[in-house]
Amino acid sequence: MISSRGRRFSSASIVAFTTLTALLDPSDFVNTSRTPAASMTARTPPPAITPVPGPSFVAVLHSPQQDQASWVVTAGRNGLLVRAVTAETPPRDRAFELWAIAPGATRPRSLGVIPPDGELRLSPLPSDLGDGTTLAISIEPVSGSPTQQPTGPVVFVGSVKAI
Repeated sequence: MISSRGRRFSSASIVAFTTLTALLDPSDFVNTSRTPAASMTARTPPPAITPVPGPSFVAVLHSPQQDQASWVVTAGRNGLLVRAVTAETPPRDRAFELWAIAPGATRPRSLGVIPPDGELRLSPLPSDLGDGTTLAISIEPVSGSPTQQPTGPVVFVGSVKAI
């Protein structure tokens, strides 16, 4: 007599087998051509993947008081992408604004107000963005800083690294 545990295992095995066979391509196992040599030919190898030329950068922004990542920035030939990785939101009637401070620069440059969905795309890649650039996010009026410089507190910061 099979125990109820055995029947569950048996049912689970049948479901797993059925699912697996439904996902497999039968042509991988059966020679569907009329000539036996067709099954002996090598498959075409996948195309080689070559890196796209141009700069590639990454930055992880976090609160100055913590090491936990709050924003990830990736940049390359197609531009810059900023994404929130936490549910941080600015105070009511305010927005997050992204700033870049190039190595040796004395003033930050606004890269734009981050939309409420937490994703900012810029294209082309800002010309002064490179290895060692500091990125910062401040809290500003919804339309952005009125002075072209941060007027609110800097709440996230990180450094751009070449990859």
